[in-house]
Amino acid sequence: MREERRREQTKLLNKLKGIETEEEEKKEDKNETKQIKEKKKTPKLFFFIFLIITFVIIYSTYIEPKLLFKVNEYSIKTNKIDETMNGLKIVSFSDIHYGTTIGEKELTKYIKKINSLKPDIIIFTGDLFDRNIKIQQDSINIIKEKLGELEASLYKYAIYGDNDYENKEQYQDILNSSNFTLIDNSSKLLYTESNIPIVLSGINDYEKIDYTFINNPIDDIDISNYYKIVLDHEPDNVDNYISTNPDLILTAHSLGGLIRIPKIGGIINKVGSKKHNKNYEKINNIIVYNSYGLGTSNIKIRFNNPPSIDLYRLYLD
Repeated sequence: MREERRREQTKLLNKLKGIETEEEEKKEDKNETKQIKEKKKTPKLFFFIFLIITFVIIYSTYIEPKLLFKVNEYSIKTNKIDETMNGLKIVSFSDIHYGTTIGEKELTKYIKKINSLKPDIIIFTGDLFDRNIKIQQDSINIIKEKLGELEASLYKYAIYGDNDYENKEQYQDILNSSNFTLIDNSSKLLYTESNIPIVLSGINDYEKIDYTFINNPIDDIDISNYYKIVLDHEPDNVDNYISTNPDLILTAHSLGGLIRIPKIGGIINKVGSKKHNKNYEKINNIIVYNSYGLGTSNIKIRFNNPPSIDLYRLYLD
């Protein structure tokens, strides 16, 4: 009897071992199958990531900065102008950085677009040059010709950018040849058909300056009740004269941070535009617009940030 029981127990144990062995083998097979699938997925995932990175590089280097373009249009209401200035068009452009992603072809395109807007006043807020690129005489001749083709019914004004100030004589020569007036820490009265002008002040951040000139009389004319626009290349500088209470400040320099991420903003924020680099903001109830410009810099890319110009229309409130 005992011998029979032992045999039965031995058979049962062997049977159980066989079941466990089968389950273990099944588990091993499943693990091997999973590992094989994961190995197959890995190259595909890397290839997909590689394609995305390649596309982003090509797009941000060759497509967006050279082929895309937009016009930002803003309406500004004020009670400091009269009917003759109602609807006045001011077109502002900046940061060409000629020779980076902008050459003759691109500049020609932008000039034609600006002229198509039929502006009354054209404003260039600096950085025609790029300090990393030496401009040859043939390029200077092209720039003079193209900027000279810009048509404004009233005025064409410009200020220095940081790259321009390093080549100030050459910059002045180009502006003079293309009928731009350089505003250098001074103010101008801009008239249309009425006796009520706009005051346009140009800031040169690269020299010692007393910002009180923004409110000083011009040719013995009290300007305290006139609409005041200040042009300043570097937006972070506005804190130095915000107390003078202009009505509108137009800045540039930031290039929009070159790479813009939704809800985050620009990624590459240069010195001079680390604080005030939003396209629009109000500081002490003063409107400040920052142009994201047309070109690039030593980093020749733009992503989610196409080249742009700004069209401002003044309306009587």
